[in-house]
Amino acid sequence: MQFDEKEYDWINNGNIIQYRFSQFGKQLFDEERYKEFIDIYERFSDIEFNKFCKHWYTWSLYKAMRVDADNDISTDEIILEKIIDNCNQYPTLKEHYTPFVLSIRYFVKKIKNSNNINYEKIYYWLTKLNPDILSENEMEFKSKEGKDYTNVSSKEFYYTMLIKSLVKLERFEICISVSEFALRSISRWNYKNDLWIKSRQLLSKCMISTDFDKDIRTYLDFVTKENKWFLYHKISNIYFRNAKFPESIIYASKGFITGTKRDRDMMVNLIYDLALLLVNQSEEVATKLLQLCYQIRLKNGWNIKDALKYYVKLYDISRSSKIDFEKLQDSVIYFTGMNEGKIKMFNDSFGFIRGSNQKDYYFRVNKKLYGSLSLRKKVFFDIVYNEKKGKNEARNLHFAKEN
Repeated sequence: MQFDEKEYDWINNGNIIQYRFSQFGKQLFDEERYKEFIDIYERFSDIEFNKFCKHWYTWSLYKAMRVDADNDISTDEIILEKIIDNCNQYPTLKEHYTPFVLSIRYFVKKIKNSNNINYEKIYYWLTKLNPDILSENEMEFKSKEGKDYTNVSSKEFYYTMLIKSLVKLERFEICISVSEFALRSISRWNYKNDLWIKSRQLLSKCMISTDFDKDIRTYLDFVTKENKWFLYHKISNIYFRNAKFPESIIYASKGFITGTKRDRDMMVNLIYDLALLLVNQSEEVATKLLQLCYQIRLKNGWNIKDALKYYVKLYDISRSSKIDFEKLQDSVIYFTGMNEGKIKMFNDSFGFIRGSNQKDYYFRVNKKLYGSLSLRKKVFFDIVYNEKKGKNEARNLHFAKEN
Protein backbone atom coordinates (compact mmCIF):
# COMPACT_ATOMS: atom_id res chain seq x y z
CA MET A 1 0.00 0.00 0.00
CA GLN A 2 1.23 3.50 -0.86
CA PHE A 3 1.24 6.17 1.85
CA ASP A 4 0.83 9.85 1.03
CA GLU A 5 4.21 11.33 1.97
CA LYS A 6 2.60 14.76 2.33
CA GLU A 7 0.29 13.36 5.01
CA TYR A 8 2.86 11.32 6.94
CA ASP A 9 6.21 12.83 7.95
CA TRP A 10 7.65 9.41 8.83
CA ILE A 11 8.02 8.33 5.21
CA ASN A 12 10.35 9.87 2.62
CA ASN A 13 10.92 8.56 -0.91
CA GLY A 14 9.32 5.28 0.18
CA ASN A 15 11.66 4.89 3.14
CA ILE A 16 10.51 4.90 6.76
CA ILE A 17 12.17 7.33 9.15
CA GLN A 18 12.01 5.12 12.21
CA TYR A 19 12.36 7.83 14.87
CA ARG A 20 9.41 9.72 13.39
CA PHE A 21 7.47 6.50 12.92
CA SER A 22 7.90 5.69 16.63
CA GLN A 23 6.60 9.17 17.50
CA PHE A 24 3.67 8.55 15.21
CA GLY A 25 3.02 5.28 17.07
CA LYS A 26 3.11 7.11 20.41
CA GLN A 27 0.65 9.71 19.14
CA LEU A 28 -1.86 7.07 18.01
CA PHE A 29 -1.35 5.17 21.25
CA ASP A 30 -2.09 8.27 23.32
CA GLU A 31 -5.21 8.81 21.24
CA GLU A 32 -6.22 5.15 21.85
CA ARG A 33 -6.07 4.45 18.11
CA TYR A 34 -4.30 1.16 18.74
CA LYS A 35 -5.65 -0.83 15.81
CA GLU A 36 -4.80 1.92 13.35
CA PHE A 37 -1.13 1.84 14.30
CA ILE A 38 -1.07 -1.97 14.37
CA ASP A 39 -2.52 -2.09 10.86
CA ILE A 40 0.05 0.38 9.48
CA TYR A 41 2.97 -1.28 11.29
CA GLU A 42 2.09 -4.74 10.00
CA ARG A 43 1.96 -3.55 6.39
CA PHE A 44 5.74 -3.14 6.51
CA SER A 45 6.46 -6.80 7.21
CA ASP A 46 9.77 -6.64 5.32
CA ILE A 47 11.25 -3.96 7.60
CA GLU A 48 13.20 -4.62 10.80
CA PHE A 49 11.89 -1.91 13.09
CA ASN A 50 13.97 -0.52 15.94
CA LYS A 51 13.11 -1.02 19.61
CA PHE A 52 11.20 2.27 19.84
CA CYS A 53 8.82 1.35 17.04
CA LYS A 54 8.41 -2.13 18.51
CA HIS A 55 7.68 -0.55 21.89
CA TRP A 56 4.57 1.26 20.64
CA TYR A 57 3.57 -1.67 18.45
CA THR A 58 3.61 -4.19 21.32
CA TRP A 59 1.85 -1.81 23.72
CA SER A 60 -0.79 -1.16 21.07
CA LEU A 61 -1.26 -4.92 20.67
CA TYR A 62 -1.67 -5.32 24.41
CA LYS A 63 -4.16 -2.48 24.71
CA ALA A 64 -6.12 -3.71 21.69
CA MET A 65 -6.30 -7.17 23.28
CA ARG A 66 -7.63 -5.68 26.52
CA VAL A 67 -10.14 -3.47 24.71
CA ASP A 68 -11.52 -6.44 22.76
CA ALA A 69 -12.21 -8.49 25.90
CA ASP A 70 -14.75 -10.61 24.02
CA ASN A 71 -12.11 -12.02 21.67
CA ASP A 72 -11.92 -15.81 21.72
CA ILE A 73 -8.84 -17.52 23.15
CA SER A 74 -7.34 -18.35 19.76
CA THR A 75 -7.54 -14.72 18.59
CA ASP A 76 -5.85 -13.44 21.73
CA GLU A 77 -3.18 -16.10 21.44
CA ILE A 78 -2.20 -14.83 17.99
CA ILE A 79 -1.89 -11.32 19.43
CA LEU A 80 0.13 -12.62 22.36
CA GLU A 81 2.56 -14.40 20.04
CA LYS A 82 3.19 -11.10 18.24
CA ILE A 83 3.86 -9.34 21.54
CA ILE A 84 6.30 -11.98 22.76
CA ASP A 85 8.12 -12.01 19.41
CA ASN A 86 8.70 -8.26 19.52
CA CYS A 87 9.66 -7.48 23.11
CA ASN A 88 11.52 -8.97 26.06
CA GLN A 89 10.83 -9.61 29.71
CA TYR A 90 12.44 -6.87 31.76
CA PRO A 91 13.68 -7.60 35.28
CA THR A 92 11.84 -6.78 38.49
CA LEU A 93 11.46 -2.99 38.87
CA LYS A 94 11.45 -2.50 35.08
CA GLU A 95 8.95 -5.29 34.49
CA HIS A 96 6.24 -2.92 33.23
CA TYR A 97 8.51 -1.24 30.66
CA THR A 98 7.21 -3.78 28.14
CA PRO A 99 3.88 -5.68 27.97
CA PHE A 100 5.69 -9.04 28.02
CA VAL A 101 4.65 -10.08 31.55
CA LEU A 102 1.34 -8.20 31.59
CA SER A 103 0.14 -9.81 28.37
CA ILE A 104 0.91 -13.34 29.62
CA ARG A 105 -0.83 -12.62 32.93
CA TYR A 106 -3.89 -11.32 31.13
CA PHE A 107 -4.03 -14.29 28.76
CA VAL A 108 -3.56 -16.89 31.52
CA LYS A 109 -6.33 -15.26 33.57
CA LYS A 110 -8.60 -15.34 30.54
CA ILE A 111 -8.02 -19.07 30.07
CA LYS A 112 -8.52 -19.66 33.80
CA ASN A 113 -11.89 -17.87 33.71
CA SER A 114 -13.10 -19.62 30.56
CA ASN A 115 -15.65 -22.43 30.53
CA ASN A 116 -13.10 -24.98 29.31
CA ILE A 117 -9.82 -24.37 31.10
CA ASN A 118 -6.84 -25.58 29.08
CA TYR A 119 -4.10 -26.16 31.67
CA GLU A 120 -1.67 -27.34 29.02
CA LYS A 121 -1.93 -23.92 27.38
CA ILE A 122 -1.61 -22.13 30.74
CA TYR A 123 1.53 -24.14 31.49
CA TYR A 124 2.99 -23.44 28.04
CA TRP A 125 2.65 -19.67 28.35
CA LEU A 126 3.85 -19.50 31.94
CA THR A 127 7.06 -21.26 30.90
CA LYS A 128 7.78 -18.25 28.66
CA LEU A 129 8.45 -16.28 31.85
CA ASN A 130 11.72 -16.24 33.77
CA PRO A 131 10.63 -16.48 37.43
CA ASP A 132 14.03 -15.34 38.73
CA ILE A 133 13.45 -11.80 37.49
CA LEU A 134 9.69 -11.54 38.06
CA SER A 135 8.61 -8.69 40.30
CA GLU A 136 7.48 -9.32 43.88
CA ASN A 137 5.73 -5.94 44.05
CA GLU A 138 2.01 -6.00 44.86
CA MET A 139 -0.56 -3.37 43.94
CA GLU A 140 -3.35 -2.20 46.25
CA PHE A 141 -6.57 -0.95 44.68
CA LYS A 142 -10.24 -0.39 45.39
CA SER A 143 -13.10 -2.03 43.55
CA LYS A 144 -16.05 -0.06 42.19
CA GLU A 145 -17.84 -1.04 45.40
CA GLY A 146 -15.05 0.53 47.47
CA LYS A 147 -13.53 -2.74 48.72
CA ASP A 148 -9.76 -2.98 49.15
CA TYR A 149 -7.99 -5.60 47.05
CA THR A 150 -4.44 -6.70 46.43
CA ASN A 151 -3.24 -7.48 42.93
CA VAL A 152 -0.65 -10.14 43.67
CA SER A 153 2.88 -9.81 42.39
CA SER A 154 3.87 -11.38 39.10
CA LYS A 155 6.06 -13.88 40.92
CA GLU A 156 3.21 -15.00 43.21
CA PHE A 157 0.84 -15.21 40.24
CA TYR A 158 3.39 -17.26 38.29
CA TYR A 159 3.99 -19.86 40.97
CA THR A 160 0.35 -20.13 42.01
CA MET A 161 -0.87 -20.78 38.46
CA LEU A 162 2.11 -22.93 37.41
CA ILE A 163 1.77 -25.27 40.38
CA LYS A 164 -1.98 -25.59 39.89
CA SER A 165 -1.37 -26.45 36.22
CA LEU A 166 1.23 -29.07 37.14
CA VAL A 167 -1.27 -30.82 39.42
CA LYS A 168 -4.04 -30.68 36.81
CA LEU A 169 -1.62 -32.12 34.23
CA GLU A 170 -0.52 -34.77 36.77
CA ARG A 171 3.14 -33.76 36.58
CA PHE A 172 3.54 -34.46 40.24
CA GLU A 173 7.31 -34.82 40.53
CA ILE A 174 7.88 -31.39 38.96
CA CYS A 175 5.13 -29.95 41.15
CA ILE A 176 6.88 -31.11 44.33
CA SER A 177 10.20 -29.47 43.46
CA VAL A 178 8.66 -26.26 42.09
CA SER A 179 6.45 -25.94 45.18
CA GLU A 180 9.44 -26.30 47.48
CA PHE A 181 11.30 -23.58 45.60
CA ALA A 182 8.26 -21.27 45.52
CA LEU A 183 7.65 -21.52 49.26
CA ARG A 184 11.28 -20.55 49.88
CA SER A 185 11.30 -17.77 47.30
CA ILE A 186 8.36 -15.63 48.42
CA SER A 187 8.18 -14.29 51.96
CA ARG A 188 4.67 -12.78 51.85
CA TRP A 189 1.68 -14.47 50.26
CA ASN A 190 -1.87 -13.25 49.60
CA TYR A 191 -5.24 -14.99 49.59
CA LYS A 192 -3.77 -18.07 51.28
CA ASN A 193 -1.85 -18.95 48.10
CA ASP A 194 0.93 -20.48 50.18
CA LEU A 195 -1.64 -22.79 51.77
CA TRP A 196 -2.78 -23.88 48.31
CA ILE A 197 0.80 -24.48 47.18
CA LYS A 198 1.67 -26.51 50.29
CA SER A 199 -1.53 -28.50 49.81
CA ARG A 200 -0.71 -29.27 46.17
CA GLN A 201 2.82 -30.28 47.12
CA LEU A 202 1.54 -32.74 49.74
CA LEU A 203 -1.14 -33.98 47.35
CA SER A 204 1.51 -34.62 44.68
CA LYS A 205 3.56 -36.64 47.13
CA CYS A 206 0.53 -38.81 47.83
CA MET A 207 -0.13 -39.32 44.13
CA ILE A 208 3.32 -40.80 43.44
CA SER A 209 3.95 -42.21 46.90
CA THR A 210 5.82 -45.40 47.59
CA ASP A 211 4.59 -45.20 51.20
CA PHE A 212 0.98 -44.07 50.86
CA ASP A 213 0.02 -44.44 54.53
CA LYS A 214 2.91 -42.21 55.61
CA ASP A 215 2.34 -39.52 52.98
CA ILE A 216 -1.42 -39.42 53.38
CA ARG A 217 -0.98 -39.05 57.14
CA THR A 218 1.30 -36.06 56.64
CA TYR A 219 -1.22 -34.49 54.28
CA LEU A 220 -4.08 -35.31 56.62
CA ASP A 221 -2.31 -33.63 59.56
CA PHE A 222 -1.94 -30.51 57.44
CA VAL A 223 -5.60 -30.59 56.31
CA THR A 224 -6.92 -31.13 59.84
CA LYS A 225 -4.86 -28.21 61.12
CA GLU A 226 -6.06 -25.86 58.38
CA ASN A 227 -9.66 -27.18 58.57
CA LYS A 228 -10.77 -25.90 55.14
CA TRP A 229 -13.60 -27.53 53.21
CA PHE A 230 -11.67 -27.57 49.92
CA LEU A 231 -8.72 -29.38 51.52
CA TYR A 232 -10.98 -32.10 52.91
CA HIS A 233 -12.34 -32.50 49.38
CA LYS A 234 -8.80 -33.05 48.08
CA ILE A 235 -8.13 -35.69 50.75
CA SER A 236 -11.41 -37.42 49.89
CA ASN A 237 -10.46 -37.55 46.21
CA ILE A 238 -7.07 -39.08 47.01
CA TYR A 239 -8.65 -41.81 49.12
CA PHE A 240 -11.21 -42.46 46.39
CA ARG A 241 -8.46 -42.74 43.78
CA ASN A 242 -6.80 -45.35 45.99
CA ALA A 243 -10.09 -47.30 46.36
CA LYS A 244 -10.37 -46.41 50.07
CA PHE A 245 -14.07 -45.53 49.93
CA PRO A 246 -14.94 -45.35 53.66
CA GLU A 247 -12.16 -42.78 54.16
CA SER A 248 -13.32 -40.92 51.07
CA ILE A 249 -16.81 -40.61 52.57
CA ILE A 250 -15.43 -39.40 55.91
CA TYR A 251 -13.41 -36.52 54.46
CA ALA A 252 -15.95 -35.48 51.83
CA SER A 253 -18.48 -35.28 54.70
CA LYS A 254 -16.06 -33.24 56.81
CA GLY A 255 -15.58 -30.89 53.89
CA PHE A 256 -19.32 -30.40 53.54
CA ILE A 257 -19.94 -29.61 57.21
CA THR A 258 -16.91 -27.28 57.34
CA GLY A 259 -18.23 -25.06 54.54
CA THR A 260 -20.65 -22.18 55.14
CA LYS A 261 -23.68 -20.88 53.30
CA ARG A 262 -21.41 -18.40 51.53
CA ASP A 263 -19.30 -21.32 50.25
CA ARG A 264 -22.20 -23.26 48.71
CA ASP A 265 -21.64 -22.34 45.08
CA MET A 266 -17.89 -23.01 45.27
CA MET A 267 -18.61 -26.35 46.94
CA VAL A 268 -20.78 -27.63 44.09
CA ASN A 269 -18.31 -30.34 42.97
CA LEU A 270 -17.78 -31.52 46.56
CA ILE A 271 -21.56 -31.70 47.05
CA TYR A 272 -21.93 -33.83 43.93
CA ASP A 273 -19.04 -36.15 44.85
CA LEU A 274 -20.42 -36.62 48.37
CA ALA A 275 -23.87 -37.39 47.02
CA LEU A 276 -22.53 -40.22 44.87
CA LEU A 277 -20.48 -41.58 47.76
CA LEU A 278 -23.58 -41.68 49.99
CA VAL A 279 -26.06 -43.16 47.51
CA ASN A 280 -25.64 -46.63 49.03
CA GLN A 281 -25.24 -45.32 52.60
CA SER A 282 -28.25 -43.01 52.78
CA GLU A 283 -30.37 -42.46 49.69
CA GLU A 284 -32.34 -39.73 51.46
CA VAL A 285 -29.26 -37.61 52.25
CA ALA A 286 -27.73 -38.31 48.83
CA THR A 287 -30.91 -37.14 47.08
CA LYS A 288 -30.91 -33.85 48.99
CA LEU A 289 -27.26 -33.30 48.11
CA LEU A 290 -27.99 -33.96 44.44
CA GLN A 291 -30.92 -31.55 44.59
CA LEU A 292 -28.71 -28.87 46.14
CA CYS A 293 -26.06 -29.43 43.46
CA TYR A 294 -28.70 -29.26 40.71
CA GLN A 295 -30.19 -26.03 42.04
CA ILE A 296 -26.77 -24.36 42.41
CA ARG A 297 -25.91 -25.16 38.79
CA LEU A 298 -29.28 -23.92 37.53
CA LYS A 299 -29.02 -20.69 39.53
CA ASN A 300 -25.59 -19.90 38.08
CA GLY A 301 -26.39 -21.01 34.55
CA TRP A 302 -23.73 -23.71 34.72
CA ASN A 303 -23.63 -26.85 32.61
CA ILE A 304 -25.69 -29.79 33.88
CA LYS A 305 -23.69 -32.95 33.26
CA ASP A 306 -25.42 -36.01 31.83
CA ALA A 307 -24.71 -38.01 35.00
CA LEU A 308 -26.46 -35.36 37.13
CA LYS A 309 -29.40 -35.28 34.69
CA TYR A 310 -29.68 -39.05 35.15
CA TYR A 311 -29.99 -38.72 38.94
CA VAL A 312 -32.40 -35.80 38.66
CA LYS A 313 -34.70 -38.02 36.60
CA LEU A 314 -34.08 -41.13 38.72
CA TYR A 315 -34.97 -39.44 42.01
CA ASP A 316 -37.52 -37.01 40.53
CA ILE A 317 -35.50 -34.09 41.90
CA SER A 318 -37.24 -30.73 42.05
CA ARG A 319 -35.61 -27.54 40.80
CA SER A 320 -37.66 -25.35 43.15
CA SER A 321 -38.21 -26.94 46.58
CA LYS A 322 -35.83 -25.35 49.07
CA ILE A 323 -32.97 -27.25 50.70
CA ASP A 324 -32.05 -26.19 54.25
CA PHE A 325 -28.25 -26.11 53.98
CA GLU A 326 -27.51 -26.16 57.72
CA LYS A 327 -30.03 -28.93 58.40
CA LEU A 328 -28.44 -30.96 55.61
CA GLN A 329 -25.06 -30.43 57.30
CA ASP A 330 -26.61 -31.85 60.48
CA SER A 331 -27.53 -35.00 58.55
CA VAL A 332 -24.08 -35.34 57.00
CA ILE A 333 -22.13 -34.86 60.22
CA TYR A 334 -22.84 -38.45 61.25
CA PHE A 335 -20.79 -39.69 58.27
CA THR A 336 -17.66 -37.78 59.30
CA GLY A 337 -16.46 -40.32 61.85
CA MET A 338 -15.84 -37.42 64.23
CA ASN A 339 -15.89 -37.96 67.97
CA GLU A 340 -19.03 -37.07 69.89
CA GLY A 341 -19.30 -35.51 73.31
CA LYS A 342 -20.87 -32.79 75.42
CA ILE A 343 -19.55 -29.49 76.70
CA LYS A 344 -18.47 -30.05 80.31
CA MET A 345 -17.23 -26.55 81.15
CA PHE A 346 -15.95 -23.43 79.39
CA ASN A 347 -14.94 -19.81 79.81
CA ASP A 348 -13.88 -17.14 77.34
CA SER A 349 -10.48 -18.74 76.67
CA PHE A 350 -10.78 -22.54 77.04
CA GLY A 351 -13.10 -25.39 77.91
CA PHE A 352 -13.44 -29.17 78.25
CA ILE A 353 -15.53 -31.71 76.39
CA ARG A 354 -16.62 -34.99 77.97
CA GLY A 355 -16.26 -37.50 75.14
CA SER A 356 -18.56 -40.48 74.63
CA ASN A 357 -15.60 -42.56 75.87
CA GLN A 358 -15.92 -40.66 79.19
CA LYS A 359 -12.57 -38.93 78.70
CA ASP A 360 -12.19 -35.15 78.96
CA TYR A 361 -10.63 -33.11 76.13
CA TYR A 362 -9.33 -29.58 76.37
CA PHE A 363 -10.31 -27.08 73.65
CA ARG A 364 -9.54 -23.43 72.97
CA VAL A 365 -12.31 -20.82 72.88
CA ASN A 366 -12.40 -17.78 70.60
CA LYS A 367 -15.05 -15.10 70.15
CA LYS A 368 -16.73 -16.89 67.26
CA LEU A 369 -16.91 -20.19 69.13
CA TYR A 370 -17.96 -18.60 72.43
CA GLY A 371 -21.38 -17.65 71.09
CA SER A 372 -22.16 -21.28 70.18
CA LEU A 373 -21.24 -22.79 73.55
CA SER A 374 -23.60 -23.98 76.26
CA LEU A 375 -23.22 -26.64 78.92
CA ARG A 376 -24.21 -30.19 78.04
CA LYS A 377 -24.53 -29.20 74.37
CA LYS A 378 -23.74 -32.06 72.01
CA VAL A 379 -20.61 -31.46 69.99
CA PHE A 380 -18.62 -33.26 67.27
CA PHE A 381 -14.85 -32.81 67.27
CA ASP A 382 -11.48 -34.05 66.08
CA ILE A 383 -8.95 -35.41 68.56
CA VAL A 384 -5.54 -33.93 67.76
CA TYR A 385 -2.29 -34.62 69.58
CA ASN A 386 -0.68 -31.43 70.91
CA GLU A 387 3.07 -32.06 70.76
CA LYS A 388 3.92 -29.12 73.03
CA LYS A 389 1.57 -30.30 75.79
CA GLY A 390 2.12 -33.98 75.13
CA LYS A 391 -1.59 -34.80 75.18
CA ASN A 392 -4.69 -34.98 73.00
CA GLU A 393 -7.07 -32.07 72.69
CA ALA A 394 -10.31 -31.30 70.84
CA ARG A 395 -10.26 -29.21 67.66
CA ASN A 396 -12.59 -28.31 64.78
CA LEU A 397 -15.76 -28.30 66.87
CA HIS A 398 -19.17 -28.63 65.18
CA PHE A 399 -22.58 -28.33 66.80
CA ALA A 400 -25.64 -29.91 65.23
CA LYS A 401 -28.40 -27.29 65.26
CA GLU A 402 -31.08 -29.86 66.12
CA ASN A 403 -29.41 -30.78 69.39
